[in-house]
Amino acid sequence: MGTEERRQREREQRYDDILDAAKKVFFSKGFNNATMDDIAGAVELSKGTLYLYFKNKEDLAHAIMYESFKKLKCMIEDAIEEGGTGIEKIKAIVSVIPQFYDDHVVYFDFARNIDYKIASQVEESNMAAQCMRIIDDAIDILIDVFQEGREDGTIRNDIEPEKLAILCANIVTSFLKQLSVMGDIINQRGQYEPRELLEHMLELIVHSL
Repeated sequence: MGTEERRQREREQRYDDILDAAKKVFFSKGFNNATMDDIAGAVELSKGTLYLYFKNKEDLAHAIMYESFKKLKCMIEDAIEEGGTGIEKIKAIVSVIPQFYDDHVVYFDFARNIDYKIASQVEESNMAAQCMRIIDDAIDILIDVFQEGREDGTIRNDIEPEKLAILCANIVTSFLKQLSVMGDIINQRGQYEPRELLEHMLELIVHSL
């Protein structure tokens, strides 16, 4: 391994270490209460070194959310890889969402506090812009699938694919954020498991098509 390649790997490892430390700090203290000093201490680096990788804590938060958005997009792409009709692809996409929620529930609670920052800082933050682009990419996949469904007759032909994709994306993400907050309360009441409600909501969306 050459010197430059080794340095690149070290930079990538340090980037990952900083992100892991930032998650622990943000998820335990909350975005508003966390500081760059907290994160530097958690990763055992100087604050100056931290700023070589991220310009502020907002940039770090965007990077964390980008990581989760990228994972979801990959899961959606994998779900539809085998092909099928439009409605079959929608069902395949729907099938991965509960697992994504289970694996990332803490992210949704975190996202409630920083979504507005992502939207408001797209022009000034490259990482925020990357978040918006990957969200748009995922919505574009939904648009294509809804259009396929209209053309093959498995989805109603009176829908507008772009409008429906944006609507579904916002309904699902809003519901997931709410579950991340109310899940424990729902469990305590003994009415329904949060995942059961999520799956039922997704079924209703599919049946509406």
